[in-house]
Amino acid sequence: KVITIYPGASAHQVELRVTDKLEKSIRTMSQLNHVSSKSMDNYSEITVELHPTVRTKELEQKWDVLRRKVSQTVLPRGTQKPMVFDDFGDVYGMFYAISSDGMSYRELNDYGDLIKNRLLAVDGVKRVELYGKRQSIVKINFSRSKITNFKVPPILALSAIRSQSELVYAGNYKTDQAYFRVGVGSTFHTLEDIENILFEDLNGNQVKLKDIAEIEQAYQENPAQMMSYDGLPAIGMSIATQPGQNVLEVGDRVTQELEEIRRLLPAGIRFNKVFYQPEKVEIAIHDFLINLAESVLIVVFVLMFFMGLRSGILLGYGLILSILATFILLAAFGGTLQRVSLASIIVAMGMLVDNAIVVIDGILVDLKKGVAPNLAMTQTANKNAIPLLGATFIASLVFTPIFLSADSTGEYAVDMFTVIAVSLIMSWIFALIQIPVNGERFLLTKKLRKQIDQGKLDSNQESKLMQKGARLIAFAIHHKSIFILSTLGLIVLSVFCTKYMRRAFFPDLTYNQAYVEYVMPEGTRSETVNNGLAEVEKFLRTYPEVTHITRVIGGAPSRYNLVRYIPEPSRAYGELIIDFKTSDDLKRLHNELQTKFIEQFPEAHMQFRKYNLMSKEYPVEVEFAGSDPAVLRAISSKVKTIIRKRSEALFVADNWADMRPNFNVQYDQGKARKSNLSRREIGASLIAANEGLPIDMYYHGTTAVPIYLSVVEDNGDPVEELKEIPTWGQIPFRRPDLSDLSKAISTRQFNLSDFTQSVPISQVTSGITMKWDNPVVRRNDGKRAIKVQALQKHGYTADDLLLKIKDEIDEIELPVGYTRTWRGMLESKTQSIHYLSQTVPLAIILILLVLVLLFKDYKKPLVIILSLPTVVVGLVFGMIISGKEFGFTSIIGLLGLMGMMIKNGIVLIEEIAHQIQTGKDPFRAVVDAAVSRIRPVVLASLTTILGMVPLIPDDMFGAMAVTIIAGLIVGTITVLVLIPILYSLFFGIKKQL
Repeated sequence: KVITIYPGASAHQVELRVTDKLEKSIRTMSQLNHVSSKSMDNYSEITVELHPTVRTKELEQKWDVLRRKVSQTVLPRGTQKPMVFDDFGDVYGMFYAISSDGMSYRELNDYGDLIKNRLLAVDGVKRVELYGKRQSIVKINFSRSKITNFKVPPILALSAIRSQSELVYAGNYKTDQAYFRVGVGSTFHTLEDIENILFEDLNGNQVKLKDIAEIEQAYQENPAQMMSYDGLPAIGMSIATQPGQNVLEVGDRVTQELEEIRRLLPAGIRFNKVFYQPEKVEIAIHDFLINLAESVLIVVFVLMFFMGLRSGILLGYGLILSILATFILLAAFGGTLQRVSLASIIVAMGMLVDNAIVVIDGILVDLKKGVAPNLAMTQTANKNAIPLLGATFIASLVFTPIFLSADSTGEYAVDMFTVIAVSLIMSWIFALIQIPVNGERFLLTKKLRKQIDQGKLDSNQESKLMQKGARLIAFAIHHKSIFILSTLGLIVLSVFCTKYMRRAFFPDLTYNQAYVEYVMPEGTRSETVNNGLAEVEKFLRTYPEVTHITRVIGGAPSRYNLVRYIPEPSRAYGELIIDFKTSDDLKRLHNELQTKFIEQFPEAHMQFRKYNLMSKEYPVEVEFAGSDPAVLRAISSKVKTIIRKRSEALFVADNWADMRPNFNVQYDQGKARKSNLSRREIGASLIAANEGLPIDMYYHGTTAVPIYLSVVEDNGDPVEELKEIPTWGQIPFRRPDLSDLSKAISTRQFNLSDFTQSVPISQVTSGITMKWDNPVVRRNDGKRAIKVQALQKHGYTADDLLLKIKDEIDEIELPVGYTRTWRGMLESKTQSIHYLSQTVPLAIILILLVLVLLFKDYKKPLVIILSLPTVVVGLVFGMIISGKEFGFTSIIGLLGLMGMMIKNGIVLIEEIAHQIQTGKDPFRAVVDAAVSRIRPVVLASLTTILGMVPLIPDDMFGAMAVTIIAGLIVGTITVLVLIPILYSLFFGIKKQL
């Protein structure tokens, strides 16, 4: 972000004189994605978003270029130096509320600074930031009547304060042997010191400041930040860990340090965990490890049940070895243990056992054929080593689009490719080594050895299931036209039914915490927002499911969580971070609370938000860009009307604040000059009567305390009428430098006429006008732009609402020079799919290349590729029946599903080719090869399906589990029936009559 202050300018003046110039300079940078801006009265904020392809290691160089571009931009006189904040994307992970009952904000601030300094020394802590510190100030209140009567010119008091507070250099005292510093006392350190400042009035009488003004210790009005925890005043503390550190270990060290600090602090100070990533990571990994263990146990028991106890133990042993070897390799090369890497193991589960099943099944078949045990243990492994390696390699290549995706979604899930690739290679190695080595001990049972010795093995014996399978496959090949047309019909029907699937590109995370945004019109005082949120908090306390509430005013306290939306800082913004007893309570109450917020608190825009990686300001957003604000507002109004008609829409707004009145004091040069007043002096008079004029500061320890001069009514209330505000003559408004005036006063080089009689502002101006204006002017990529935003009702997705409104909004005819762009979740989804699809062609080329090299033929790879579209049948109907939302994790499941099908297809086609080479009739070879694969394919599918069951309730990976389960049901039939049909079609194989 680039923030610039331009005091005294309206929003449009800031836009044209500051924002526009900075934007033009910034947009000459390379690899920019968006440059958006917000221009307000006195304030410019530009957000620079780099292209998603820019990697983390390149960021520092890019931000250095940004600083150089900003510093070289020539801005108007009076503009403060632009500030560049490049740590906006830092994620803190540990967010505490430091609270105390009965302690002042000043004390909380001091203790917060102490705690921050201690924590910065903790190993692994990168940064500690405090939020919500209330600025302590000193107010010197002059009553309007005293200034008007001008018994004592305020400028004399200001000069005395300045003179008393400044440090004076008095040199060194020299002796024969040493030098000693000499100081001139004294500056002030307490409120009493300020009250007792002495100065002379115009008649030469000594006056104390407290005799002519009220001096009070207070807190800054309309603060930029405020915070409370469970109703008690609090300051927030966000802690970021060093890159590469184990967040659980750093969290333990921080907790231990806070326990030591607690013993040094007064009783009653509490360190409340608002969001504590180490705890959530530990819980998530623990729960997911349980899911992984359940999946492994299910797989092992299924294998034992269908392949026998000894075979099941051997397969389970190899599976566990593959998983452990994967974790060891990941740890050796800097990998991390988190939900994505654990989910990857579960995704690959079916493929991990598939290699071993093929080898064990082949060994058992050879043993039953009478092959010598020593030869049987190695023959299958040798015969299938290359096909299994090729299939394993291709199954890994399926996930290359995720690995190579350049955007943040790909970066989030990049571990999936790594884990799956490593685990599959490990499973291939152990299938070829571990099973032959241990096979004789586990597979050659006494009963089987006795049958071999007695020659009682029947190599032609087939189970009834196999016989039925053979008849079905033979029937399907003989009636291939009917089966192919039926398959095409199912695929077309599935594509048609995709419109009935629920869609959400990235699911909400399973947390027992959510946050509620509370947005008032721009210009609302932060105290008003705080009072409104206090009422909402009181309402929430009526729900027993709510455990803790953190109230924040001014913006998000920090990016304490990667998967939350960070709003723009504003005094008109507030939020409640709400903890529920369980995540189920949160889900159950979500719709009810959102509805009641809108009904009971209509004065604010309120949105109940869950944590989501794709969080945007609003899920549905459409942006219109053009030159005229009035035209943009008219378009926005039309679009909002369209959206409000839809029953799926819960809330509709735009990101331009409502127009509000601005007051303009018409400076009358003739009248003002007669009173010896300049525009700057009139401005200073207005500040003193409204916000308070900053004149100096003093230090309380290391804390700088500003001193403000205020003009109030005799009873202490603010001056209500602008026209009655008294003006001051000869007030140089150069905060807080009054040295020139101090010198003039100290040397008596002034005339009494210099201090003209104070008059109301109405007597030195030609009137005060009011004009309605835009308090905020927004731009995107150099053009003024307004976004119409909408929130869908609970039970609907953003896609549900988009489908209802998009066509009608797209049909709106825009004036020449105006554009329409869809933002929000649609933009995020489109962007992520775009970057994924960019790498899909490369993955397809690599897969085809491996298939061609493996088969040395183009027809066989084509058979496998043409079988893949059938996965859409299981996917679509699985999503519709389960009610899960199709999104990013479903895409991951779809990729895994395709990998499994390709893998099984390769082994099947290799077996067909092998049987044909033995001289068997081609038709019989196709049928027998398919029959020989029934057990390994069905077992691999069944283990994968049952292994996915524990993941179905998971919010993040439930959709992926359903995709794989439903897809495998169809995919198993495809491999065993459709591939033989396509093979016989491509190679002209027919049943011999």
